[in-house]
Amino acid sequence: RSRDSGEILYSLRSIAKFMPWFKGHIYIVTPTGKGPEYFDYSNPRLHIIHQKDIMSQDTIPSFANDCQEYFLTNVKGLKDRFIIFDDDTFVGRLAPPSIFLTQFGGNNLFVEDSLVNDCPCDAHNVWSCSVCNTLSVLRHVYGGGSVPFHYMKHAPRVYSRQVIEYIHSVKEFDLAIRR
Repeated sequence: RSRDSGEILYSLRSIAKFMPWFKGHIYIVTPTGKGPEYFDYSNPRLHIIHQKDIMSQDTIPSFANDCQEYFLTNVKGLKDRFIIFDDDTFVGRLAPPSIFLTQFGGNNLFVEDSLVNDCPCDAHNVWSCSVCNTLSVLRHVYGGGSVPFHYMKHAPRVYSRQVIEYIHSVKEFDLAIRR
């Protein structure tokens, strides 16, 4: 996962081209604290964040986006509402704010049609185990029949610091995530 095929550069270019309304800061979290050589590091909107500055020592280095996202509230200067792009996420057409937020200010979620059902954890597939663990925790906290759970699409996600901090405050969530 240390190769660079220019995905971040093209992701950032797609944001600049198709989200011209976005004027915020861009934070890139890396296991080394260094970004690609071709970045213009004099740009005051660009911030490279070393994992060791936001994540607990027992979780680094991590190449799992979900693990990094858990610690994003530790990024200094991050606004309450922010959009997460993976390094290989691109915007291919004009994306106004209404793509990400509802008319009432809520977050639009991009989910798959398929549901996350009871699943045995396959020890050879860390991702499937994390999905099963998350489903188990959600059912424990909210009850077995509370709501159907869908897989999230590999798409930009809008987060709120307040929501993440709330998740950190729920003991069952925090303990299960750190397992």
